[in-house]
Amino acid sequence: MRLDYRHFFIPFDPETMENNLEKYGLEENKKMYENHQKQRFFERNVRKYKKLAKLTKTALQKARTHEKPSFNRKYIHYKQLATKWNKEYQKFSKQNNLRVQIDRLKI
Repeated sequence: MRLDYRHFFIPFDPETMENNLEKYGLEENKKMYENHQKQRFFERNVRKYKKLAKLTKTALQKARTHEKPSFNRKYIHYKQLATKWNKEYQKFSKQNNLRVQIDRLKI
């Protein structure tokens, strides 16, 4: 099991240690914030269409015979949209050097 911590604490003594963390300017910080917001946008859309696909699949399984073709088309459509948004999310994350967080894509 891999634990991935975004923040961690260690003792820091300014007399014997130096701060080696990279300093970012306001513009870089603003750009990174906007990239994270866009990444959250992609994640929300992936979850949205996954949920709709799951609901439609359940409806398809419980539907009457004459209703099944309609639900099947909707299910395929939502599944394709979820895949499309997932690919866009992966591409955007790679282009902007952001970590892909698969746990945020789960429903």
